[in-house]
Amino acid sequence: MRIAFALMALIALAGVGRADTPDMLRMFPETIAGGTVSRPAQSYDPKTVYDYMDGGADPYLRFDFQRIYAAEYKLADKLVVVEIYDMGSSADAYGIFSTNPRGESVPVGQGARFEGSMLRAWQDRFFIKIASDEDTKAFRDFATEMTRHFVEGIGVQGPLPDLMAFLPEQLRPSQVCYLHTDADLNYAHYVSTDNVLQLAKGKTDVVFAEGGLGGKPLKVAVIRYRSAADRTKALASFAKTIFSRKAVSQKDGTRLEEMRKGQFTGLRPFAGPKGEPMLALCFEAKTAALCRQALATLAKSRDGAGAK
Repeated sequence: MRIAFALMALIALAGVGRADTPDMLRMFPETIAGGTVSRPAQSYDPKTVYDYMDGGADPYLRFDFQRIYAAEYKLADKLVVVEIYDMGSSADAYGIFSTNPRGESVPVGQGARFEGSMLRAWQDRFFIKIASDEDTKAFRDFATEMTRHFVEGIGVQGPLPDLMAFLPEQLRPSQVCYLHTDADLNYAHYVSTDNVLQLAKGKTDVVFAEGGLGGKPLKVAVIRYRSAADRTKALASFAKTIFSRKAVSQKDGTRLEEMRKGQFTGLRPFAGPKGEPMLALCFEAKTAALCRQALATLAKSRDGAGAK
């Protein structure tokens, strides 16, 4: 998914504040697009969500999950499950949506994709998931219309995660993921079985993207830490676990190594615009120079100096 960077410049202006909570249970229609409700909507919070989905709640709880609203519909002889997740913020609604970049884009809501017999979408702080057992035209019509119904009911758009502004246009980032934990980062790009970067919900925000410089592909990430001590631990842990003695260090804090032939990994600490402890990472760069360039570009994208 290519990010429209003209829009990125307006992140701070998109979606002013948090909208009043809509009455989501009342928003589920009795009938729509050939489907009829067979199990009325119910809601579950973080304490009761496992009663609804057993072990499937973990990916949502890694974000600021607040509540799920779920109902079942009969569409001809097929069962369709409609779920609306209140993710607490539009950033985290985009985040849970972005962690799975697969599927066919659909022009509904702030982002939507069909992947077989499932539609995933987001609007403001809500993540929408509609699923059936079979991918049919009737299902796609139903899912699209149901999503449009909720989008109109929610009534507002939310801003993208502010951390995405650290991805400068010259990196041409695509398939951008926003996340908080090592489990989701490893899904986007495997780093380690250990949490070497000290990622945790409530302690870190991460944006990961595939991109390139000068037509040469690479992968990048930017991490914002709440604590400078956590970033210090991450630097030490990454150096000990991922890098070897062959890693090269520079005065600006950049550290990099050729992990495989023609694949360089590097990181660089820097300060955010408000002095936040940040970390830039680059993976799979073809040369050491390209890796250093990507790290410098990330570090200077917002603070203008890349100071540690």
